[in-house]
Amino acid sequence: MLLDKYKPKMPEEMISNKEQIKEIRDWITSWKKGKALLLHGPTGGGKSLSVELIAKEMDCELVESHASDSRGYKDLKESILKASGQKSLMLKKKLILIDEIETLDSVKGITELIKSSEFPVILIGSNPYEKKLFSLRQQCKMVKLGKVRYDVLARFLMHVNAKEKLNVPDSSIYSISKACNGDVRSAMIDLLYSGQPGTRECEEDMFNTLKIIFKAQKIDNIRKAIGNSNSEDVVQWLENNIPEEYKDPQEIASAYDFLSKADLFMSRIIRRQAWSLQKYFIDLGVLGVSASKKQVRNVFVSYARPVYRHNSMDGALGKISKKLHVSKKDARVYVTLIGELAKKTDISRKLDLAEEDMEFFTKQKTSRVQG
Repeated sequence: MLLDKYKPKMPEEMISNKEQIKEIRDWITSWKKGKALLLHGPTGGGKSLSVELIAKEMDCELVESHASDSRGYKDLKESILKASGQKSLMLKKKLILIDEIETLDSVKGITELIKSSEFPVILIGSNPYEKKLFSLRQQCKMVKLGKVRYDVLARFLMHVNAKEKLNVPDSSIYSISKACNGDVRSAMIDLLYSGQPGTRECEEDMFNTLKIIFKAQKIDNIRKAIGNSNSEDVVQWLENNIPEEYKDPQEIASAYDFLSKADLFMSRIIRRQAWSLQKYFIDLGVLGVSASKKQVRNVFVSYARPVYRHNSMDGALGKISKKLHVSKKDARVYVTLIGELAKKTDISRKLDLAEEDMEFFTKQKTSRVQG
């Protein structure tokens, strides 16, 4: 896949944040126990990639974990904490990398890990200045990786364009570079698959998220795309666009099968009120759809919005959010539950009407007999 082909193989090949990469390398070299490194900055700036490349360059074993995959500090303690205290089988040094730290309810496990780890700990977060991360920041050196300048990105895209003979006009390349908001991965997807800039604001929009889910082959890329979008909407968008992207009947059947299983999983979450399991609903639906493809179709697909999303659904979410005093985003999780309650109410109402009709006809019949 061309995205992998042009992925940097060493830190020097990264097209931006070269000073920050040197800062990361120097920190690892002079690391002292009890201290950690906290990388932050916008999506696509190369936070995870820079650590991965430096680890390879320094011949270190990289132990990587996503905080969102755990159910709190106990999970981290059992998985990462053990790894941080054990020597590598290959007698290599280790780097402990934990991504998405802002998703944790408590940073207790992280602070414990930093204090006891025999190896450098590197953290990644999109918003490190959240109140709950205050104590964690005191233990960390913070390094911000900035956006890639659009002119630097444009030169890189022109190199890829010429080498792959894509024949994308320079004007389109500059448009892509400006529209991607410094996200190299998004810019590459636009260049390779459409030759036109995607419609996005500060974060990857849903159209770009769908492109990554349908066309990417690495789970990490898909997870990052989901994390930078309204993930609760992704399943509805996928449902509407599977036939547009997949043409093999087996691929389509497999994708919809995963969505149906995800839907059943969500109904059980609602029934049992087990909202902590909601992330697995997204994984089952989204990753299942992505895994259903036999091969990537390198053609441009015009994705369509779910028909209901901007019509009746918005109105319903508005009413729910107002009544429950929550946001529209949070109101979405109550839709299925309220729908089930509405069905039961409707059935009760029909039974009441049937009883009223029976009472009316009985009275009518009685009056005719008496007359």
